[in-house]
Amino acid sequence: KHFPKARVTLLSGTPITNRVNDIFAYFRLCGHPLGRSYKAFVDRYTINQSGRGGVRIIGAQNIDELRLKISNFMIRKKTEECIDLPQLFIKKYYFEMGDVKGEYEQHVKELYAFRNDLDNSKSTQEQSEIKMKIKGNIHTLNRLLATSKVRNIIPLIDNLVENGRDVIVFSGYRDPINMLEKHYGNDCVKVIGGIDSSAKDDAIQKFTKNPNCKIFLGNFKAAGVGINLVNSRDVIFLNFPFTPDDLEQSYKRAHRTGQKETVNVYYTMVKESIDIHIFDMIVGKTKDINSVLDEGREGVVHYNQIPNELFNRLIHQYEKEHHIKGKEFVSLK
Repeated sequence: KHFPKARVTLLSGTPITNRVNDIFAYFRLCGHPLGRSYKAFVDRYTINQSGRGGVRIIGAQNIDELRLKISNFMIRKKTEECIDLPQLFIKKYYFEMGDVKGEYEQHVKELYAFRNDLDNSKSTQEQSEIKMKIKGNIHTLNRLLATSKVRNIIPLIDNLVENGRDVIVFSGYRDPINMLEKHYGNDCVKVIGGIDSSAKDDAIQKFTKNPNCKIFLGNFKAAGVGINLVNSRDVIFLNFPFTPDDLEQSYKRAHRTGQKETVNVYYTMVKESIDIHIFDMIVGKTKDINSVLDEGREGVVHYNQIPNELFNRLIHQYEKEHHIKGKEFVSLK
């Protein structure tokens, strides 16, 4: 009432999903002074590092000043501050690598070979092609493990269903989702990229209304936002997305307004694998994002892009296992 001409926009979600410069777009759209120059914003509030592929943002600085300047621009309220939700329990399920161990190790070996190829590359074009192969290989590792977990989580799903529970399963890859769909048939529905809005709505309605449909299969992008699945209190992840926001938004399909029961989130992880690295980095990235937005945090934050950090962690692990002298950090940009 004190500012009758103020423009107010209500948004759900996280204003910073990866790096502090994510928030610049909001300043530009709203005409805030911080949105006048991207270069000035980056120079003042980010920490940059030059390397292969140019300059990349590795952290945030002058955070106290930034918080002060946005204090009259943004009011951030977390879900737990606004809504009285039931408890959320995180449960970690660890598996042995099993019969995919040989294939997994071969892909890691290929990653190390790509690392050496980067050292010997002579052109920017060649480097770009190698980096694309590295990113593809990282996804191959992630998809391989997600698929290998299917047989391990079927007993968990069956046990929950036998106890009268509806179950949500998330993966970033189609292969494990399709395997589960084939196994459960009409007892499940799936929402993945490429389906039209009508088919998506039909799947949601079937899962929430049909007592015989007990399992919802979805990927992070198509099914992780904008839908209400509070008939379920159990959410299983076959792999992790690369941003904390995608992870949080996915389990919030069940842990949201209207949920009356305790929600259980099951993180499935293969021991000593890419799963452990991704999980650790997501936890660290969540702390970084909160440190920029919340008071009482440090004034400087350092972080890395998850694909960059993930690649370098895998290489470091390979070098350690094979007693190889470590090399410098690589940027995949």
